[in-house]
Amino acid sequence: MKKIILILSILFITSCNEEESLKDPISLNDEEFYVENEIDAYLNELFEPYNTRIIYKYAEGYIPNAYKAVPVKTEFVKPMADLIVKAWIEPFIYGADGDDSFIKRYFPSELVLVGSAFFNDDGTIVLGVAEAGVRVTVTEVNNFNLEDKEWIKRLFRTLTHEFAHIVDQNLGFDYTNFYALSGTDYTSPGSWSNLSPADAIIRGMVSPYGTSAVSEDFAELVAYIITNSEEDFKDNFFDDTLSCPIDSQYEFCINTKEGKRRIEQKYKEVIEYFNNIAGIDLLKVRDKFLENTQ
Repeated sequence: MKKIILILSILFITSCNEEESLKDPISLNDEEFYVENEIDAYLNELFEPYNTRIIYKYAEGYIPNAYKAVPVKTEFVKPMADLIVKAWIEPFIYGADGDDSFIKRYFPSELVLVGSAFFNDDGTIVLGVAEAGVRVTVTEVNNFNLEDKEWIKRLFRTLTHEFAHIVDQNLGFDYTNFYALSGTDYTSPGSWSNLSPADAIIRGMVSPYGTSAVSEDFAELVAYIITNSEEDFKDNFFDDTLSCPIDSQYEFCINTKEGKRRIEQKYKEVIEYFNNIAGIDLLKVRDKFLENTQ
């Protein structure tokens, strides 16, 4: 499982309704694709320090074969690029005390912008794809709305999840303690979508998708740390109850307390890992992300 994830990491959420009708893929010929325009010049200048190419002109080669997708609307390309800098790049520079060497080294070489999500036959949708630590595909860009804080949170939860995989692929996270805490609670492929958030917490994970593999547990935890305030994270995932009342919910309460205890242990390990191995203070990354997306 780990070997597969290193090649292709995909983040899903459950979705029952397809809100945007999907069109047949549009292919641009090479001449059209590589002609530079004002948007290209803007993107090249903005991302040149990170050696990153932003791909927004729709071409089938940048869409996984299993999916169709709606092209990104050109009016959202530059605002989306600005938001990526503000909510992804700047927070990681801030988390490194102003040192941009980490983000320059590990930021994806290619970012592909797609208008819609990718839909699966089982009712789940793909919100982001990371391929070999080189390319990250950003979906749902046509939903761009700076007033929609939940959309921003969901988008950057996806992107920081995928970035966590890139960091892991390059620097290596030791999953020994994660397995010791939750090794028997990871689910079989595909079955995570049947779990509720409460089920995931009992298993020691912050989300149902985090139960799908130990590497997804790690990536989801990183993403949730960055995109939730300290108060919200602790309210949802740390245990602050002294005891469980002896009633019909007693067993659920005991199991939830144990799951939260495991999440808190993983939380501390992830914070320490980024500090010691990557030189990144994730809590400062979080603070800057929240400040820049208010």
